[in-house]
Amino acid sequence: MKDKLKIHAVTVFLMLLLLISPIAGVRHEAYSAAPSSDEGIHSFFSDVIRDVGICLDKFVDESPDADTRASRLESGIQLAAEESRYYTVRGFESNVSRVVQPFSAPSDGVKQLTTYQLVFLTNYELLKNESDYSAYVEARTAIVSMRSGADAINCSLDRIALIELWNETSVLNFNVSYLSETLNDVYALIDHYERLLEQYEIEAPAFEEDLLVVVVSDEHPLLYEEITIHVYAKNISTISLFIDNEAHTLKNLTGDLQKKHRFEKPGEHDIYAEGTTVDGENIKSNIVKVHVSKIPTFIVLSSQYSALLNESVKITGLIVDYYDEPMHAVNATVEAGGEETVTTDVRGRFVFYGTRSSEGYLNVSAFYPGNGTYKSSSANSSIFFFRFPISLQIAANTTEINVNETVKFMGSVSGISTNSTIPLSIFVNDRGEGTITGDKDFEFSLSFSQSGAYEVYTLFPGDSLFKDAKSNEVTITVTEKAGIAGVTLIEDANLNIYREIDVLFYLLLILVAIVSFFIGLYARAIKKKIPLALLFTGIYARTFKRLISSLRGIRAAKRKNKPVETQEKGISETANAKVSGARHRTRIHVFRDKIIAPLLLILMNFYAYILKRNNHSSKGKEVEPGNESAEKHGMAVANEEVGKGTNDEVPEVKKLEDFDFGEAYRLLFDATISQYNLGKSLTPRELSEVIKNANEPFTAAFRDVTAIHERVFYGSMRPEDGEEERYFNELSEILRCFKG
Repeated sequence: MKDKLKIHAVTVFLMLLLLISPIAGVRHEAYSAAPSSDEGIHSFFSDVIRDVGICLDKFVDESPDADTRASRLESGIQLAAEESRYYTVRGFESNVSRVVQPFSAPSDGVKQLTTYQLVFLTNYELLKNESDYSAYVEARTAIVSMRSGADAINCSLDRIALIELWNETSVLNFNVSYLSETLNDVYALIDHYERLLEQYEIEAPAFEEDLLVVVVSDEHPLLYEEITIHVYAKNISTISLFIDNEAHTLKNLTGDLQKKHRFEKPGEHDIYAEGTTVDGENIKSNIVKVHVSKIPTFIVLSSQYSALLNESVKITGLIVDYYDEPMHAVNATVEAGGEETVTTDVRGRFVFYGTRSSEGYLNVSAFYPGNGTYKSSSANSSIFFFRFPISLQIAANTTEINVNETVKFMGSVSGISTNSTIPLSIFVNDRGEGTITGDKDFEFSLSFSQSGAYEVYTLFPGDSLFKDAKSNEVTITVTEKAGIAGVTLIEDANLNIYREIDVLFYLLLILVAIVSFFIGLYARAIKKKIPLALLFTGIYARTFKRLISSLRGIRAAKRKNKPVETQEKGISETANAKVSGARHRTRIHVFRDKIIAPLLLILMNFYAYILKRNNHSSKGKEVEPGNESAEKHGMAVANEEVGKGTNDEVPEVKKLEDFDFGEAYRLLFDATISQYNLGKSLTPRELSEVIKNANEPFTAAFRDVTAIHERVFYGSMRPEDGEEERYFNELSEILRCFKG
């Protein structure tokens, strides 16, 4: 767990330090103007020096966890080297690559110390219990390896001390004084181990007479890497060293003979020694098998992690050797959907491209075959190719309607080309209600036959080219609408013109009632021979009633005592009154026949016309076949396939078929007046000029409809072949534009 944490910490650190270190390439002006700083690099590797010191302390103390800490330190430096190569291939040049290599020696040296310390302690315990020659050789090898590790650390300290980093204008150096002091204790402990082993050589009976042992500082060196061969001899007069059976004479014989050697061929090599004892007996040492490897190489691939379908992705590679030196002018085989051969440049880099036409991973690989000096290497990565993302947006022309009204939805698709179309499903309250074909812009209509709240959205299920997408949700609130005088108001959005006619109709009814009331008053005034104004007042009504009552009382009193002549005179007056009343009734009949009757006839004809219009509008509200299931759920799709270029007929065209030329143009005339808020005194030609000046897209159609109407309606000419169908089609298209 701690190892993983260490690795993650190193990765995060490297990302940070690469941001604050100088980076090659084009950068933002403000960033490039900022002074560079190596503080992050200096802080990280200063911690490495501290960890090396801790490991050395644990080695001196022979701590059990010394080797574990050394392994963690070695892994961290290796990861730093890998990250440095990775960012190098991506074009991020920093001082990490310059610093990490000198720090590899201390981490490797510490690991060598702690590993062979365990080997020595284990085999020395065996030697104390029994005289085991192989245990002695292992212990002797461990001492040589520990000393070799200490030497590697000691040599690296000089290189580390010479490193200079910068903090804006100040120099940053590494303090290695503590490591130098601690190494003295390390060498002292190794010397102690060697004295223990030499003491055993003297005390052990099996080794009292003679001894010849060969030990190497590294049994797994690289080509051209120098190793040290140690020969330990006791009571030997002449010693010859053999490397691959080739003799090498050693001079200046001492107890510990050394020879530096480099191997120029990879493979397994045998090293041993032969000598002559003081008694003249030939003796042969142990055989050390050295496994020499070609110099390792590393390939690093870099590209973006994802791309869109059919996008050509640039993939950059880097080949370096074990010492982080670039491999120049070497060939590598790369594959990214197709195989090809590339050649590295002077910086060890190469470039190739990859793409994919379907969604999924593209596997990328690179292989360097190596040669007689360098090992082969390979690298693999992958790029995920996504389908094109799209987004859907819809909006409604209204969100609050009454039952059986229609809502028009306008939508747009982002992420597709102008000529592309995709299938869209319409959902109402998560229930599919139809499918349309949409392009960049689309529209559809829904009618709702039940009250309630409805969530409307569109859904694209996705295909091989585009990802699935869901639009925003639009809430439509549907409410019941009360009727007036038993007549249900028209709720079709296509018949707004008829609503205005209905309002006018009821206003006329009220006017007729008012006119009838005053006509009645006028007739009564004529009959009573009194002024209309006096009759209209309540005072006249009460005065007239009292006057009549008084006259009746006087007449009754006179009838009891009046003579015959008076009675005859009364009869004569009564006859005259009847004649006068007849004259008044004649005037009333003339007023009724000449004025009231024509007015009522006009009102009846207008009422019949309104009823005919209302009957046409109610026909348009009938449910078309195939929409029964939609009506059952309280809504209906008014236009199943709506988009640019659609030829589907809208409800207005079907209603216009029931109108003649004049009625149809009157519907267009009223709709145009309402649409542009114009006066009703305009002539059809003046109205056509208004449309022309407004620069509407249907100007030509409006002019054509007006011309046909004038020839047929005013000129009493029959329409030519196909002219009647064109007249209604163009009129329907204009009304649809008004609706949209």
